Amino acid sequence: MKTSLAQLDADYSPEQVSRAHTTESAWRSIDTEIGLLTATEVAQRCGSGSTGRSSYASDARRGGRLLGLKRLNRYLYPAFQLGPTGPHAVVANLKKAGDLLEVGEEAILLWMTTPTTWWDGESRPIDHLDDPEGVDAAFTSHYGSTW
Repeated sequence: MKTSLAQLDADYSPEQVSRAHTTESAWRSIDTEIGLLTATEVAQRCGSGSTGRSSYASDARRGGRLLGLKRLNRYLYPAFQLGPTGPHAVVANLKKAGDLLEVGEEAILLWMTTPTTWWDGESRPIDHLDDPEGVDAAFTSHYGSTW
C-alpha cells in the first residue's frame, strides 16, 4: 500500500524529505544492479539445507556475518555480501568496526556501494571484496576520522 504525504503525522523539512528520497533511490539502485535478497534466497544461494531456510540469514545477521536492511517489515540482504560458500569475511569485519564506531548496518551497506577516492578510479568498496584489508582500512578512514 502506498502512503500519501497527507497521511503523515508530522511535518518534515525539505532536507529530511530529500535525504529519505536519496536513500530510497540508493536501495532501489542496489536492488536493480546487485539484488536485495530475501532470507530464503540467501539460504538458497549459500546452499543451506536446514528446514527453516529463512533462519540461515537471520542467524548470520545476528552473528554479525551478514548485514541487512529492513524494508516493509522484513529484512533484505544485498547480494554482494555473499560469496560461493556464504558471507564474505569482510562483512563481519565491517560489522565489528561499525559497532565500535557506532555506524549502523544500513549506513555500512550504503557506504559499500558508494564510490570512494580510496582506490584509483573512485571505485566502490564492493568492487574490492577480494582486498578485505583495503576495505577495512577505507571504512576506518571514512568513519573513524575525527575533525
